Amino acid sequence: WFVAYQNDDIYAVKITGDGQLQQPGTILVPETFYMRSNLHLACTGGVCILTFNDQDRAGAVRFDSNVNVLGGGMFTLLDGAFVSDLAANGTEFYAVWTDQLPDFTSASFGSRLDTNANLLDGTNTMIANQNGASAPAVGWDGTNWLAAWNFVFDLYTARISAAGQVLDPGGVLVSNLTLDSISLGATAVTSNGSLQMVRSEFANNEYDVFTVNISPANVAGPLVPVSTGAPAQVFADSAVGSNGYMMSYRSDTGSAYRLMAQPLAANGAPLTSEPLMLASGDYLTGPGIPSVAWNGSNYVITWGQNGIIYAQRLQQDGTLIDANPIAVMPGFGATDVSAIGDTYLIVGRQFGLTTQVINVYAARLSGSTGTVLDTAPFLVGFNHARSVSLATMGNRWFLAYQRNFTHDNPLAETKGVFIEANGTVGTEFQVYGIYSVSGGNSMFQVATAASDTTALVIQSAEITSGVETDLIGVVVNSDGTTQPAQNLTPWQGNQYRPHLAWDGTQFVLAYNEQRNRFAPLTLDQLDARSDLYGMRIGESGTVLDPQGFIFSNSALSEANPHVSADNGVSLFAGSIFQNSRTAYGIGYQQFGVGGNQWPVAVAGADVLGGDVPFTVNFNSTGSTDLDGTVVSYAWEFGDGATSAAANPSHAYTTPGDYVATLTVTDNQGATTSNAVAISALAPNINPVAFIDADVTSGNAPLSVVFTAAGSYDPDGTIGNIEWDFGDNSFNYFGSPAFHTFSAEGVYTVTVTVYDGRGGSGTASMVINVGPEPPNQPPIAVAGVNVTSGDVPFNPFFNSFSSSDPDGSIVSWLWDFGDGTTSNVPHPAIKVYEVPGTYTVTLTVTDNDGATDSDSLVVTATGTAGNQPPTAVLGVFDTTGPAPFTPSFSSSGSSDVDGFIVSYLWDFGDGTTSTLPNPGFGKTYTVPGTYLVTLTVTDDDGATGSDSVTITVTGGSTNQPPTAVIAATPTSGPSPLTVNFNSSGSSDVDGSIVSYAWNFGDGRTSTQPNPRVRYNANGVYTVTLIVTDDDGATDMATVVITVGSGPVNQPPTAVATADVTSGTAPLSVNFIGSGSSDSDGTIVSYAWNFGDGGSATTANPSHSYMDAGTYVATLTVTDNGGATATDTVAINVTNPGGGCTSNCARVSSISMTVRNNGSVIGNVAVVNENGISLTSGVVSATWTLPNGTITNVTASLTNSGTARFTLGNNGSGTYTLTITNVTSGSYTFDAANSVLSNSITK
Repeated sequence: WFVAYQNDDIYAVKITGDGQLQQPGTILVPETFYMRSNLHLACTGGVCILTFNDQDRAGAVRFDSNVNVLGGGMFTLLDGAFVSDLAANGTEFYAVWTDQLPDFTSASFGSRLDTNANLLDGTNTMIANQNGASAPAVGWDGTNWLAAWNFVFDLYTARISAAGQVLDPGGVLVSNLTLDSISLGATAVTSNGSLQMVRSEFANNEYDVFTVNISPANVAGPLVPVSTGAPAQVFADSAVGSNGYMMSYRSDTGSAYRLMAQPLAANGAPLTSEPLMLASGDYLTGPGIPSVAWNGSNYVITWGQNGIIYAQRLQQDGTLIDANPIAVMPGFGATDVSAIGDTYLIVGRQFGLTTQVINVYAARLSGSTGTVLDTAPFLVGFNHARSVSLATMGNRWFLAYQRNFTHDNPLAETKGVFIEANGTVGTEFQVYGIYSVSGGNSMFQVATAASDTTALVIQSAEITSGVETDLIGVVVNSDGTTQPAQNLTPWQGNQYRPHLAWDGTQFVLAYNEQRNRFAPLTLDQLDARSDLYGMRIGESGTVLDPQGFIFSNSALSEANPHVSADNGVSLFAGSIFQNSRTAYGIGYQQFGVGGNQWPVAVAGADVLGGDVPFTVNFNSTGSTDLDGTVVSYAWEFGDGATSAAANPSHAYTTPGDYVATLTVTDNQGATTSNAVAISALAPNINPVAFIDADVTSGNAPLSVVFTAAGSYDPDGTIGNIEWDFGDNSFNYFGSPAFHTFSAEGVYTVTVTVYDGRGGSGTASMVINVGPEPPNQPPIAVAGVNVTSGDVPFNPFFNSFSSSDPDGSIVSWLWDFGDGTTSNVPHPAIKVYEVPGTYTVTLTVTDNDGATDSDSLVVTATGTAGNQPPTAVLGVFDTTGPAPFTPSFSSSGSSDVDGFIVSYLWDFGDGTTSTLPNPGFGKTYTVPGTYLVTLTVTDDDGATGSDSVTITVTGGSTNQPPTAVIAATPTSGPSPLTVNFNSSGSSDVDGSIVSYAWNFGDGRTSTQPNPRVRYNANGVYTVTLIVTDDDGATDMATVVITVGSGPVNQPPTAVATADVTSGTAPLSVNFIGSGSSDSDGTIVSYAWNFGDGGSATTANPSHSYMDAGTYVATLTVTDNGGATATDTVAINVTNPGGGCTSNCARVSSISMTVRNNGSVIGNVAVVNENGISLTSGVVSATWTLPNGTITNVTASLTNSGTARFTLGNNGSGTYTLTITNVTSGSYTFDAANSVLSNSITK
């Protein structure tokens, strides 16, 4: 298999039939100023063709089975169009694309290609001319090519014969589609003429994967779900009880909604091992957004579902009071609820006389009996009501809601109304308005909370510009009067989704904040660029946190912030996107524990960006502590550097977007963080201007159409385009430009293109008006950005200063002095791999055929050598109480001359991870100091490491217990009696108080050590859940097989090493922990290091004292006694080894498996100058899958390669290791050779 991917350059990698990476990525197309995308790859007859978008055309490249680029590299396949799909049939290729017709409609086209990428049917073979049809897909069904495409809400297919004839012009409509519309996804054509599509459907803020089969008769089968993704936990709401919290949220997939409730202890620990499900349904009939309240005795959770507002009462421990949810009134959400004494008031919305009228209704519910006190709900707000928010203010309720004047009117206002405890509704009044809901980010929401005498209303509204949303605060007095509105967030970025609580002394706000985010529009297009923030506001409306504060700034998406508070303690919650689940998960954190106010953090900077290198002077001015003092400051500048100064300076030297984070700590240990975004830019590269005209000479009056097509900005986008026609007329802006020259003369026309950072570029041409003079030759000027550098040396050549005094340059020819050429004006993809001095010549030709040349000299120095990667270990927080979950990231790591292929995290407690960004996947449960190390490996095997110390403190946080099951026996014929034992279970900071067994056949037990008899054959998964004295739980499982069980599957051995070559003595860290067993566990590891040494640990270290080539063999054994082996070759040279002249070096070892199962190894041998050696003998060893080592030799041929052939010795890993090369007077240079390669079949 071949896979192409893009990482600035375009790479290809080879993957064996069983999914193993056969060789590192090979660059097919080096990066240039143009962005490449839309990759399509197909292979046939030993040739692969890759197509891609290249500025305004479809570029392509051909390569062979060894990933050698064919035919001189990149070429243009289609001019002005892009390939939509590419397929192969064993002898030829077929490409499809869309293009514009002369009447500005679009059509789908296609053509066969031979292995030289010649378009056998040209560019005018039309498959269908349905204007607006989507990009087609294509495949081979064994007889014909089969193309498919979308048109409006329909799907069409068409056959094209092997000779290239379109058999179904215009296409055939696919019938029996189960959806109103279907999007063409990844498509494969089968040998019976059917078509299988896999596509993604967007629902509930996530994509689900479906597949559908289209029969040869163009009839669609059912839409089959492949994956609906992990449930997303969203829309959290909570309330504070007398000794804890109740949290409710929705757990969503694309096709199902579930409403969940989770009781929490006062310290935030869950009181139940699993949340309670209150309601469920599909995305049309499922529950809406929940609201939670506490009345002093119980909680109530409300939501809308199927046109009814429901309520469910719960005890503090999560026990359901109501057997079924209470139907409170007709309506829909979002709801809100609050209590006065025992009585809850529940508000929701109902349609009026038409669906364009939405009113707010309310009903009271008895908390003690569950009786709906208002069987006829009463009206509390009208018109097109949107967001509603309810609070208890003394002995009455206060409701704030947003309403538009009509369904179609973007003008809105926020209204307030008091509701007495007996249900009497007061006169509503305006809280804020009038404002438009069509500005900002359209996320308009109202939140309110109240003390006994004062309410605060906070809402989102567009204030500072037409594209950003701010948060507006209005204080409402007890008599219904309001204080002037104030903008709480008068800075850049959107602030939205406010939620508000009263903690007994102050208001506490949670909201989405975007001022410090650079994330692209991925995941959720809004929330991927947002953090979760909080802010404290005094009862009078005074802002206590002038910049707010961070309570979650995950590198991924965050949404739905929420806060509940009482007695100075605030519980913040939100939906945090988790890589491990590819979905949102609820996260929460307490502030103000122990009565201590958390400090105020204010992060400032004198500049927010610039061209590197530049220095930023940071400051913490305004940081303070409301009830103590700030004792320490900790800055993380986003590039790995830190500072403990209050007002540090920091220099940014590498372009990138950085978030500098300030964390302040008060005298009681509470911390608060804030951040400031810094944009470090590479120095601006001016745009490149091109000029052309439809005519360059003629008699007066002469009308000319000029164009700047082809102009580009190497590091951005073109902005304005300005024309000076050279005849004292007014300048013209835009392209194309139209101008008429009225008088005879010679005019120099200049176009200036501008970029977004103040840079500009110009190009000129001469227009002759009147009798045409003799042609003047062009002037060639060859330019280059740098004239010398170490190999691989990549200068950027340009012809910017070349010109033609009486016309235009129409062609360019570059001779790079090493046998390669280019015909682009400004080649940026030339790389010199071999040191030397090269004369580069540019020849330009004008529109009358005259030429001129110019030359320059470049020097490539040094020797080619891999640069090791740079590891940057990022972590959100380095200190916290157990259980402590920091967020780890390697996003700052890089490799200057390649790419990183693997990551290894050592968390300092014996656990590891190979994920690039483990995120919140690691939790430390035991207090202590841990050294965390990240090691990255590049595509040439070099490594780089970075470390950070994590400090986990003790405290009152409960440690969960550990469940351990012992079972005797675990298998046997029926009837089978099994003795279960839990005595290995433990609790490090308490005791286990209960045991819950589930024996997998419907029976359960609460005994610590039960005995069970199984009478029926089968495989039973037995589960034990233990609970400690603080309510924490843990689970363990064991499988019991009664009767004949499944056949044991052997394990898979994976042996790797951190270094595979070096001088003696060489210390090597071997890694076998990547080995696995699909149906059990690995119980032992056995290493043979090839020098007499051995080990029985998974990841041993070993030192090789003598020079030589060693094959280390790992044998793993599973719990069923089956074994597997894998090997890794280690080359050890003497210190100072390696030769400099008359050297025989192995430059590559390529491995292939033939159809008969034999293994081929081709070894290429060159001298120190890279010239192939064509005579001599190569000595080597084969290491077989069973560990057997065989000595072999092969002779070098005229091609400079030696071919080693090994017969079929079964499946597994084969390793070819070079031990010596003899070739005349040449000396084998092992220190600079490739010494081994492996392949798995």
